[in-house]
Amino acid sequence: MSQITITKLPSPPPDKVGWPWTESSQGLPNTTFDGFLWPRISIITPSYNQGSFIEETIRSILLQNYPNLEYIIIDGGSNDETISIIRKYEPWLAYWVSEKDKGQTDAINKGWRRSSGQWITYLNSDDTLEPNTLFRIIDNCHPTTDFIYGSCHLIDEHSQVSKCLHPPKIYLSQLVFGNVLPQPAVFFRYTMLDKIGYLDEKLHFGMDYEYWLRAILNGATFQRILPPALANFRQWTQSKTGSQQQGFQQDRFIITQKYFPDPSASDLARIAWAGANHDAAWYENAIGHKQIAIRYLYKSFALLPKTYLIHNWQRYLFTLIKIMVWR
Repeated sequence: MSQITITKLPSPPPDKVGWPWTESSQGLPNTTFDGFLWPRISIITPSYNQGSFIEETIRSILLQNYPNLEYIIIDGGSNDETISIIRKYEPWLAYWVSEKDKGQTDAINKGWRRSSGQWITYLNSDDTLEPNTLFRIIDNCHPTTDFIYGSCHLIDEHSQVSKCLHPPKIYLSQLVFGNVLPQPAVFFRYTMLDKIGYLDEKLHFGMDYEYWLRAILNGATFQRILPPALANFRQWTQSKTGSQQQGFQQDRFIITQKYFPDPSASDLARIAWAGANHDAAWYENAIGHKQIAIRYLYKSFALLPKTYLIHNWQRYLFTLIKIMVWR
C-alpha cells in the first residue's frame, strides 16, 4: 500500500477537526533510511455495530502515512451505518468482510489468518492510534523483540482524554499477577502466531491477556516504548470494558486455572491466583458489590508470597481504599 494523505481520503464530517480528521502523521519515504522496504504491519479491526466510532478508527490507521500497511476489517454483520462507512474507505483496505461470526475473538483470528505482515496487532472499532505510531514501532524495535508496547490514553465517547496509562517494564511474575498492557498499544511479530498460535476463541473478554501470558511463559521478549502515547482506548458505558465486568472476571479465573491449576504448586501459581482474586475485587467493586470485593481482596492478600507482598503492599492499600471510599 502506498502512503495515504488526507487529500486522497473522503472528506471528514463537517464538525470534525484535528487528528485524524484534518491532520495526518508525518510522511515517510517509500524505503527506510538504509534503502530497505519498511516492514509490513498488519492491523485487524474486528467490528460490530460501532458506526459512531469506526470512521475515526479507520482514519487513525490509514493516516499513519506508513508505506507498507495491510489493513483488514472483519465485521460481524453490522446493521447500523458501519458497512456504509467501511465502503467509503474500501479502496484503501487490503480486505474486508461483513458476515456473522462467533464474536470478537473469532473475528480477530480470521483477520490474522489473512494477514501477511511482519508485525501485527488488532485495533477495536472504537479505539484509535495516535499520530506516527507505526513509524515509532518500527523505528524503536530491537531485533530480538517479540512484543513492543507503549503508553495509551483512556478516552470517552467524545474522544476526550481522561488519563494516560503508562505500563511498566514487563517481567514474568508481574504479568502472571495481572494484565498491565493496554491492548491498543501492543504490537508483536507475526512469527509469534507460528510459535504459540492464535487467540483462544473460548475467551471473549480476556483473550488479549491470555495471549500475552502464553507468550511470556513461552519465552517471548517484551520491549517498552517511552511516551508519548501510541494509542487511545475508548471507555464508555456501552463498551465491553465498561459494561461487562462479570465476563472479564470469569475469563480471568478460566485463564488462571488453565496455566496454574494448583494454587499451591509454586510461588508463581500463588501469584497468579492472588492476581485473579485481586482482579475480582476490582470487578465486584465496579458493580457495587463491596462486601464481595473485600472478601476477594482478603483471599488475594492471603495467597500472595511474602517476598512479592513486600513490593506490592501499596497496591493492596490503594485497592482497599478504593473499595471502602469509592465505587
